[in-house]
Amino acid sequence: MKILSIRTTYKGPTNTKGSRFIAEGMGHSKSVSYDYSLNSNENHLRSAQELLNELKLKGKLTVTHDNLQTGYRFIVTELEGID
Repeated sequence: MKILSIRTTYKGPTNTKGSRFIAEGMGHSKSVSYDYSLNSNENHLRSAQELLNELKLKGKLTVTHDNLQTGYRFIVTELEGID
């Protein structure tokens, strides 16, 4: 069974960019704009899912660590699309 870890962090707005979430895993990262129709937890999950989609992977996301200081860590199980 293959397992992947994805870390998500929140980045506040700057003079040039709005609030966003950064998802990192497998040497890749994806910046996802804050969706104000979702709460913070849902935005973290959404950013992790967006990274999986970009990498053309499928799997079940489970939160293993959540901390507003450091972000969230997700474990991806039942992973498909990777050898």
